[in-house]
Amino acid sequence: MDLLKRATTFAGAVALVLAVYFGGPGQRPQEEAEAGLPPELAEEPDVYLKNATITEFEATGARKYALFATRMDRFDDEALTRLVAPELNMDNPDAEPWDIRAERGVITRRVGESHDVVVLNDNVELAQLDPHTGVTRLSIRSDMLEVYPHRQYAQTDQDVMIDTEVGRTLASGMQGDLKTGQLSLSSDPVQPVHTIVLPQQFKEQQTTD
Repeated sequence: MDLLKRATTFAGAVALVLAVYFGGPGQRPQEEAEAGLPPELAEEPDVYLKNATITEFEATGARKYALFATRMDRFDDEALTRLVAPELNMDNPDAEPWDIRAERGVITRRVGESHDVVVLNDNVELAQLDPHTGVTRLSIRSDMLEVYPHRQYAQTDQDVMIDTEVGRTLASGMQGDLKTGQLSLSSDPVQPVHTIVLPQQFKEQQTTD
């Protein structure tokens, strides 16, 4: 089931109950029902959920990912769901899990895609976690990130800053296969791919190894 459908399944059931309760015979005139929303409600979402989580599972029953947001606003006319403080946790049995956070985002559908994409904005951080300790092994920060949860893929054409245990890398964009952890970095005349090795962190890493 697509993310947009999952975000509205429960809310749609609630809306149906409310419609039966408030919109039964004799409750309101037909002409009022056809008049549409008043202007002050025109920008309001069709359905909203607070502190909601969408979870997708593999065929084996293992969790594939979970998307949480403090608020999800569904707009049917635009076919999108707006997210406040989204957090996307992605599991992978063959690699370290990923934790992705941002201040806001949307669930939408790109032309040519058969599944939804989560577009994250403002203070986006993608962190690869140690599966045993939960400690961040790699952190990627950007102003925008597109995540395709169904194929565990992420990309951005905005500047990125990547921090690891041994240094920091700057680039003008990124494409990442979250299944394998392989990242492809972009450069331009303003922001070439540039890595800074931090000697102290590198020394600490050698000592730990």
